[in-house]
Amino acid sequence: METLREPIFNLPPATMILLLLLCALHAAAVVLSWDVAQFAFDPNAFWAAPVAPQNVLSLFTYQFFHVSWLHLAVNAGSLLAFGSAMERITGPIWFPILYLACGVIAALVQAAVMPVGVMIGASGAISGAMGFALWRMMRRPKMRLQLIILMAVVQPVMAWAAGNSLGGEIAWVAHLAGFAAGVIMAICWPKNSPA
Repeated sequence: METLREPIFNLPPATMILLLLLCALHAAAVVLSWDVAQFAFDPNAFWAAPVAPQNVLSLFTYQFFHVSWLHLAVNAGSLLAFGSAMERITGPIWFPILYLACGVIAALVQAAVMPVGVMIGASGAISGAMGFALWRMMRRPKMRLQLIILMAVVQPVMAWAAGNSLGGEIAWVAHLAGFAAGVIMAICWPKNSPA
């Protein structure tokens, strides 16, 4: 008699592919000594020439590279939790589109509000997935109190701790803008989709 086994990873396909891509790109950058700054989003360069191909491309490339293994690990863990939830609601076609859109919105808002330094990492897009997933979960009455506590206490403490251990500056405006973009997308997403 054959026994059914649960898979070790029960991730939706687009989330798994995105996670593997983030890890592979970071490993390649480390092994090949790439200067990841070439993939960063530079707000000042963007505003100087917003339609220049490199500047438009950087709105996407910055989302796929990280400054350290710790930076990648924090974002990968968040992607596993919130990207999976978002993809289960939106499906494998819409998830990467909405995810990347959150990252682009996060970069543009950061550039408009605080156009200093350069941005690198998936945090804006992942914050969008977090906002989307948490908003959709808020529809469940039993989840509301736990989610409010998570959003109000745990997430800022974790972000502060991660920021202090990563060094460098954190693009807080991008995190908030990505989160807000995810919430807006969740509000606009059809109500009959799974919660």
